[in-house]
Amino acid sequence: MAYRNNCYGCPPVSPTMTAPAQQVVQNVYHPTVVPVVHPVNIVKKHHCVPVYQHCTVVTVTDEMANVSNYKSRKNRRRARSK
Repeated sequence: MAYRNNCYGCPPVSPTMTAPAQQVVQNVYHPTVVPVVHPVNIVKKHHCVPVYQHCTVVTVTDEMANVSNYKSRKNRRRARSK
């Protein structure tokens, strides 16, 4: 039985050669907790904002009714009834 090492049917070469070993590095990572502090400075800015407050000024005036008008009405009623 003939040994075929390729598709052309060439015989194997003697002696068998061995290449130097290659080193393959496989990196494996493990999580390590590293505390990181993020300082935050809070600045409160105070602003004056105009807010309109509507006030109503009410003026009350008292007026005396003309007494003569009342009497004239009274006189008219008497005049009609007569």
